[in-house]
Amino acid sequence: MRPQRGGLRYLFGSSSGLQFSVYRKDLKACKRVKLDWWESVWNECGEDLDRPYYREGKPVWRLEWRYHHSVVQQVQDQHDRSFRKYTDGAPS
Repeated sequence: MRPQRGGLRYLFGSSSGLQFSVYRKDLKACKRVKLDWWESVWNECGEDLDRPYYREGKPVWRLEWRYHHSVVQQVQDQHDRSFRKYTDGAPS
């Protein structure tokens, strides 16, 4: 585990295989001037339809699994499957 950016981001694993990352998405969104858009996403209602999941001023943690392309290729080869790329399904 490697804490980064003042302990607000943690990485587990290797970028050449499988990596798990935990970080403060709200802080990253502020730095990239995308906070307004993300707040609109986070303000969508939760399961009870009365209360949004997001609470302004509270931290938003993001959990990411990252696979190196060689790992994805190995899974495809072992299961005789092919994964679609995001760009194959994304609107143009």
